[in-house]
Amino acid sequence: MHPKYRPDIDGLRAVAVGSVLAYHAFPSLLPGGFIGVDIFFVISGFLITTILLQSLAAGDFSYRDFYARRIRRIFPALVLVLLATLAFGWYVLLPGEFSQLGKQTTGGAAFFANLVFLGESGYFDATAETKPLLHLWSLGIEEQFYIFWPLLLGLAWRKRWPILRVTLAVAVISFLVNVITVQPHRAAAFYSPLSRAWELMAGGLLAAMRLQATADGSANSRPLTKHVQSIVGVALIVLGLFMTRSTKAFPGWWALLPVLGAVSCIAAGPNGVLNRYLLSNRVMVWIGLISYPLYLWHWPLLSYARIVEGGEPSLQVRVVLVVAASCWPGALTGSSSASSSCTFRRRCCAVWRRAVRRSRWLACWCFSACRRPATPARHCRPWRMPRRKTTTTMASRRTRWAVSSSIAPARESTTCC
Repeated sequence: MHPKYRPDIDGLRAVAVGSVLAYHAFPSLLPGGFIGVDIFFVISGFLITTILLQSLAAGDFSYRDFYARRIRRIFPALVLVLLATLAFGWYVLLPGEFSQLGKQTTGGAAFFANLVFLGESGYFDATAETKPLLHLWSLGIEEQFYIFWPLLLGLAWRKRWPILRVTLAVAVISFLVNVITVQPHRAAAFYSPLSRAWELMAGGLLAAMRLQATADGSANSRPLTKHVQSIVGVALIVLGLFMTRSTKAFPGWWALLPVLGAVSCIAAGPNGVLNRYLLSNRVMVWIGLISYPLYLWHWPLLSYARIVEGGEPSLQVRVVLVVAASCWPGALTGSSSASSSCTFRRRCCAVWRRAVRRSRWLACWCFSACRRPATPARHCRPWRMPRRKTTTTMASRRTRWAVSSSIAPARESTTCC
């Protein structure tokens, strides 16, 4: 059972993905754009909890059907991005970098990318910009939520535990873990599902409250309240976008701005003043409908551009890449209607079915990339010469490629091309 479609939630998705794209492509323009991921978490928690509770109440909930729908929605576009990222990485990455990419691809496909990156470096470190699959950490947290939350919610339903109290307890415990660990262990607080679950639970708590109010007949339908919630929600999100910085202890207390803002916008409903006239705008809804593939494609493009350029690409290149990431899923959907996301998923499913038949090659590729030893220089392509040192700056990467290209003719007898 699915909740009634709300275009304003797709508009809120557009705000989330737009802020993330702006932060990744133009960080000085929107320094707090990374909080868009927190908005995604709230939306996912609200929608998934609504689906689960409605299905449990109707008596037609099935774990098999639930997880099958999640796989059909997530895997087609994800597998396509993983294959494209691996294929391009084979030609432009150094052996050690490609080995790391293999581990990250395995983590992305198995939904523990956040734990992979937790063992490597922080999200805001300089080296993070050259990791083409870094953005999959958030998908890992969402999928871990999809795995454990239905089990806990189903258990609470069968045992007749109060759903609101269970949800609130999980949210409070997770928020305390977040606040306690954000200062001494910033990377762990950022990537860990234990310190991020409260953001998804905030949406889940709202879903439980709304469904209980509807069942009791005590739902608040006063227009003024909805308008105030809509304005306050958008204001909190805007405040978070411009006040939050990567240098601050995040998530911590700062994550309350996007989380409470998203909760307030969703609680306002489709008739809230800004929900109706801003978030339900045709353009916003269209961006929201392609937000998932747009999020998947934008970071590998920007990351590889930084690797190839040896530093920050020019403004023109970044603009072209953002437009390309937007047009690729948009071209597949072909319209801005509510059914366009379904159209995209159906077309991706065709790619997914072909990819499944070749999944053994993807598994072998990931495994070999993880175990691939450093290749001697004489067996490498000129642009994939191994490092002389373990730590190399982006500027020296460009110099190394230029030098290796200039000496390539002299090594024709010892180089495999």
